[in-house]
Amino acid sequence: MAAIGNLTRRDAARRLHVKTIIESCLDTSVGQMVLKLNNGETCGRIRLLGLVVDKRFKNNFQKNTELDYNSEEQPDGFYASITLDDSTGVINVRAWNNQAVLLNKYNLGDMVEIIGKPREYNGRVYILYECGFIVEDIHWWLLHELKILLDELSGSDDACNSSEYTSGNINKYIINKFIENELDTSQGQLGLCEKSLADKLIDVIHKLDRGDGVLFTTIREELKEFKTVEIEDVLKQLLKEGTLYECKPQRYRRSY
Repeated sequence: MAAIGNLTRRDAARRLHVKTIIESCLDTSVGQMVLKLNNGETCGRIRLLGLVVDKRFKNNFQKNTELDYNSEEQPDGFYASITLDDSTGVINVRAWNNQAVLLNKYNLGDMVEIIGKPREYNGRVYILYECGFIVEDIHWWLLHELKILLDELSGSDDACNSSEYTSGNINKYIINKFIENELDTSQGQLGLCEKSLADKLIDVIHKLDRGDGVLFTTIREELKEFKTVEIEDVLKQLLKEGTLYECKPQRYRRSY
């Protein structure tokens, strides 16, 4: 986490494939537990998408004294775990107490997007659950894959002064446009559905932020076609998942 004045900013969750996660290792040399990727980059929070292929839920888990979970919470109440398969590999997601109750809402066969922190037990990496939701639109999976690909392209770009329109960066440019839902095709076959409230809210902040964040009243005025309570609910979710942060009271910025 990064400190901003008297406030604390959470690191943005990075989208990764399961294969990338299980081939990486945990590193505590930076003062917190982070995942160290093979390219040398680190991330403390992970966003992954997969199919639930197994689940477990236990009550009165404090009676089991055989396990060491290096969890941020004491395993003294409920315990839940699900196994996610994203076609590149499988990984365990775990939670305790109140978070376990939330994790247990997912069922076998659900496609879910999860945000959590990397942890390790017996030499195997797992994800400590923070939040998530069931994915019902297949386009969300496509968006997830495109964002991962964009990250990979960004990481592989050599330092150069060329424009993003040059051949070396054309794929990155196309993916960016696709993600922004602005890619124009003659058949319209690649267009995604209309932008969600969350997308529009992020766009407003990106457009109006001059370095000190955007006031909630300004955001509400820009999104006046939506109800205030709808904007507040989406804003809370974006803050919770780390996409946005509150840099000053009632002022918001993107985390990346």
